[in-house]
This record gives sequence, C-alpha cells and structure tokens, in this order.
Amino acid sequence: GSSGGGKGSRPNSKSNATCHYCGKPGHFIRECKKRLADQKQGKYGRSVGNLQRREPIKIAYAVGSESRLDAWHLDSASEWHITYDVSELEDVRAVKPEEIFTVVGYDGSKHQPTHLGRYTMWSNTVKGLKIELNNVYVVPKATVKLISAGIFDERGATIVLGHDKALVQAEGRTILHADKVGRLYAIRYKPEGCLASKGRSCAAVGSGDSKAALWHRRLGHLGYTSLERMCRENMVTGMEVDCASLEAASSRVCEPCIYGKHTRGPFPSTGHK
Repeated sequence: GSSGGGKGSRPNSKSNATCHYCGKPGHFIRECKKRLADQKQGKYGRSVGNLQRREPIKIAYAVGSESRLDAWHLDSASEWHITYDVSELEDVRAVKPEEIFTVVGYDGSKHQPTHLGRYTMWSNTVKGLKIELNNVYVVPKATVKLISAGIFDERGATIVLGHDKALVQAEGRTILHADKVGRLYAIRYKPEGCLASKGRSCAAVGSGDSKAALWHRRLGHLGYTSLERMCRENMVTGMEVDCASLEAASSRVCEPCIYGKHTRGPFPSTGHK
C-alpha cells in the first residue's frame, strides 16, 4: 500500500516502535533481523517462491463469522491487505499461482484469494488526502476488510498503538485514525476529498460503488453471472467494465435484490371488519 508518506521527519523514534513481524520493541519491520533471515530462507510469506513454503496464516475474525463488517480494519497480524468486496477495487486481475496464500479461520476453514486490485481511501484526519492501497487481495469468504499495518510500516509510515486507538503517521502528520474493536482497529471515515478529486458524489465513493455494481443496477439488477457472460461473449457494447470484475463480484450481496425477493405473509385475522 502507499500512503503518500515518505521518510521525512517523524515524531516517533525507534525506541517507541514495536516490530509488527517479531513483536519485539526497538526497531521497525523493515529492519527486523528475523524477517530478513526468514526472507532469505524462503519462509517470509510475501516473498515469491515455492508454494510449499507458504504457511497458512490465521487472521483474527477474517473468516468463519456469519456477518460481515463494512469498515476497514487495521491489523498488525496480517501480512496482506484483504477484502471480500471486489467491487471496491480498481485494476482488478486474477491472482497468479505464485501469489496464492491460505487464510485459516478460527473455525479451521481455509480460504484463498481469487483476485487482487487497488483500493483508494481517504484520510479521516487530513482533509483531501488520498491513500492508495496496492495489491489488495480478494478473499470472497472473508468477513472483514483488513489493512496490513506491516505494509504501512515497510512503506515508511509509523504505527502508534495505545489507549484503545491506532494512529498511522507519515511525514510528521497523522493520516489515519482507528478505534480498537476487539483485537482489530476500525477505520471510520467520510470521503471528504472525493468530490473535488474525482468529480463523483461522496455517497457513491463511500458506499464502494463500482462499475460492476453500477451496471448491475443499470440493467435492472441482472445477476453478475449473466453480466459476466454478456461481457465474455461480447453480447453488448459500451459496458465499460472488465469481465474479471464481474466474475469476482458474483459473491456480492445486493440488498435491493434481497428485498425484492421477499414476500409478505398474510395479515392475522382480527375477528372483525
């Protein structure tokens, strides 16, 4: 991910830092000797190597729950940015064999990413500041959207945890604020900079509107499987969305579609007219 932060002045020294790889204080993840040694031996999860070397990882609350959380959550344990909603991403493509990893839920279930793309969010502390997350993996069975604190750390940002909150700092300023919820830190924000930057309504960007979801609605809430077939077989022209996004969006839940399929039961008899 890229926060737009560089290596400018930072308010926190290494003495206050905690490595998000080994968990020990006094250094950053990019300087971690254990991480560098593991990477050299092919054990580090993000390095591209033999698939058999990739150990399944467990991510708190990532899979195995019946409900999904809308907010993005900062997680110091996750090595990757993860989402279940492909419709929020841009430049989506299918994952390559060497990029596949396994997420293990607390219920023992194992899941793998199907696609990856780029996500753009807006700072909830600096008005108009855009934050781009690259290489966001889509795990359709996930129930929470995770932002890897370790990746932020590697990009030169500083993560400050404490007092039931997390702060992401870069170039001497706080670019994200998150509140502790369970073992994760929820990032709640309003996309204040979207109107001026992209000419789109903030409501559209904030709800994760996408080309796939847009064409789903434009064509009368036609199913994503049918949309993907229309795209793949070139049945229509002018539908500016890639087929991979439509295929990956098949797991998306559309509330109007659900409500439209509801039926109303009979009113109970009152015994009088």
